Amino acid sequence: MGSIFILFLFQAIVTYADPKVQIDDTVKDCTPKELVVAQGKCSKYVNDLIVLTEEGDTKSRNVTDACKSVTVMLQPGSSCFGGIQCAEAEKSKRTYEQKCDKLEFTNNDVASCMSMFYNTVYSKKENCTEDFDYFSRDMRIKRESYTAGKSCFFKTINKTCNATSVAYLEKNYEKLLDVLTIPSDGDACSSLHDELNARQCEPQMREFMINGMIQAISMSFGMKERSNTTKTCSETKECMSQYCYFSKNTTQQLEQLCDELSKKPTTFNMCYMGIRMSTLDTKEPANYECQEKYGRKPMVEPVNKALEKQYLKFMDDKECMRTIMKEECDQSVLDVFDEEWDKLQKEKNSRTSTRSPF
Repeated sequence: MGSIFILFLFQAIVTYADPKVQIDDTVKDCTPKELVVAQGKCSKYVNDLIVLTEEGDTKSRNVTDACKSVTVMLQPGSSCFGGIQCAEAEKSKRTYEQKCDKLEFTNNDVASCMSMFYNTVYSKKENCTEDFDYFSRDMRIKRESYTAGKSCFFKTINKTCNATSVAYLEKNYEKLLDVLTIPSDGDACSSLHDELNARQCEPQMREFMINGMIQAISMSFGMKERSNTTKTCSETKECMSQYCYFSKNTTQQLEQLCDELSKKPTTFNMCYMGIRMSTLDTKEPANYECQEKYGRKPMVEPVNKALEKQYLKFMDDKECMRTIMKEECDQSVLDVFDEEWDKLQKEKNSRTSTRSPF
């Protein structure tokens, strides 16, 4: 009966521990005596931490002190979790270490600081960042990059992060490396490891969504962009799919934008204008095989009327345009191609015949 009561008391402590935390199968279960020791030595600190965090008081001095107390009791040689070599104690030790790390990182704005660092790396605004593979998904390479690139890391965040974040990371750089490169034992979706690594995708995602929305607007006016959005969309989705940090709403918005950009023009006029605009794009002009017989030359800037007429000769070739529209337009455009082509030619002839000779 006494052993059952002891187990009940210890359960009150480990309930807050993450049930997904895995421990070595070789670690023995706690004896009744070890459970009594753990309950007696650890309960005060753990209960304080539980009460404060459940009240949402994560930034107060009380939470910081409670985490420090728990951390001390987690160290080897202590009479609490860190000094008891048994399964339940080990599981609780890892859970509270991870929870206190997350509270520390939150209180020192580490996640926001890392996001700003990732923006700098992605945009290549700091030359030294190009020498290190900070974004590697191989945890060994990532750790080596952050170790060798430590001075570059601090050079960068000193320009972008607040003083509190920088000071904390200077004192806890090894802890940052552990969080970045060692997967969480518990719920990955709520772990610091998942969040900080997932934030690497944000600069790419933000750039794609901004450019994608601009392109979607352009396409609605019949202007067909030449950028490889399908490839960029796939790369962004692939990066985000590695983590569960991103909300369902964010992933749905990305999916919707990708679907919109993958659509081909559904009207003859929109497709025709898109081909025309993309051909005259001086940055990345479209190049179609059937243009070659018209002596297509490399695009030059600016495009004057004489050059524009030369570049667009292929658009008077019905079969050339049919071939291009098979690639660039929705099937519905091809279904009415002959009819719409005849209308277009009549409009051109009408404009020519009514044009004043003076």
